[in-house]
Amino acid sequence: MAMKVATRKQRIAYMKKEMIVTKPVYYQTVKDEELLEAASRNNGIKQGVINTAVEAVTNEFKNFLFKGHPVVIPGLGTFKVRLAAHACETSDLDNAGVAAVYRRNIGFTPDKKLKQEAANMGLSILERDITTMSDDEEEPEP
Repeated sequence: MAMKVATRKQRIAYMKKEMIVTKPVYYQTVKDEELLEAASRNNGIKQGVINTAVEAVTNEFKNFLFKGHPVVIPGLGTFKVRLAAHACETSDLDNAGVAAVYRRNIGFTPDKKLKQEAANMGLSILERDITTMSDDEEEPEP
């Protein structure tokens, strides 16, 4: 299995010229229903069993995560809550703690094996869109 890539002409702003770039081809987002249906079909597990199991795991995942535990999903990686907070003067206790937090998000560190698989995945060219390129000299800057 190989991920598709496409090449196309694109203006690179900081270089002030057109070049050929290669980017991954992304398709429609796979919704949870599609993923669970495929897991059911390809693994011989009833759809209801998979749905119930995933819902239970998702709920426990959130419970552990939001209590401050990093959560490992085998074969994928580790998730943990990340916070960013302003530093406060030692005399400014009113603005320290919860009041200092300005960003909350979820961090993800991929599993080493997953990273290795991504580094070694096959790539194949899907399309080339370079026919519009010309040999004309670039226009001088104003």
